[in-house]
Amino acid sequence: MKTRSQGSKSVTKKKNSSSHKVFRSGRALVVTVPAPVRECLGIRAGDPVNVKVDIDKQMITYKFPKTRQLRLLKGK
Repeated sequence: MKTRSQGSKSVTKKKNSSSHKVFRSGRALVVTVPAPVRECLGIRAGDPVNVKVDIDKQMITYKFPKTRQLRLLKGK
């Protein structure tokens, strides 16, 4: 298990992905980005996102090209 930290916030990278529900917003369907992930990557409402769809694998991949650079933690 790996952990990425930004300030006092951290996100744990697990081998298994988490499960989320799909919501309706008007005529669109929406999947949320969990707050710890959003905060760690610096994702904000209105940021662009690249979407890759693999029909055969039933997989959708999102890439946020304008994520902010993470601050390095100083060693003790």
